[in-house]
Amino acid sequence: MRRFLAILTVSALMMVATAALGSEESQSYKDRFDSVSYSGSNGSIYWASAWKEVGEGNGPWEGSVHVGIDPYCANSKCLHIHGQGETPSLIGAVRHADLSEFSEAELGYDVRRLFDEEFKDAADAELLIQVSTDGSKWKTIDSFGLKKTDPGPIHKTEQINNWISEGFAVRFVVTGTLGSEVLIDNIEIKGTFASEPTTTTTSDDKTTITTKPPPTTTTTERSTETTEATTTTTTR
Repeated sequence: MRRFLAILTVSALMMVATAALGSEESQSYKDRFDSVSYSGSNGSIYWASAWKEVGEGNGPWEGSVHVGIDPYCANSKCLHIHGQGETPSLIGAVRHADLSEFSEAELGYDVRRLFDEEFKDAADAELLIQVSTDGSKWKTIDSFGLKKTDPGPIHKTEQINNWISEGFAVRFVVTGTLGSEVLIDNIEIKGTFASEPTTTTTSDDKTTITTKPPPTTTTTERSTETTEATTTTTTR
């Protein structure tokens, strides 16, 4: 009877080990632009930096790139890239997020285009959504021609597993002659922290199961601290 109970106990512990091996914890970086700021953070993890303007440096309140208050924005405010027939080399905004602990990641965002027919002959602008592993070499993963108006926001998601890194960056930039504006909102990077492999050792009289859960993330306004814990269970 004791031997039978011992077998059942070891089997139960092995099931726990198997479950721990495949466990994952979902995390996200997000900015809904709830305030006129480049430091907004609505996800479970704080971003590695604030948004930084590309092509200018006027801050979130003014300029061709700014956080605008507009009824066309989902949450009354969103990132605006605006132009009235100008042809800048490249304007937009970039932000960094540490993805080094992610096993997989997905970028989501909303885009809404507003076009002024006054510029129909000159306008040829394009919105580029670009990602990078280090903030210097960029890959365009999606683009939008800006010579049209959308009746509502367009939601897009992109797999970014190939760019998972500590120095990951995403940017939304416009190139060409812009006739009016494009609105960008609800920017989110979702990922999962996969637990590290479970190790199991067995002897005649005991089974030891060691599991290493995903990192525990502590979020403060300006910093993110990650700690790791190890749990050991011994049965006799």
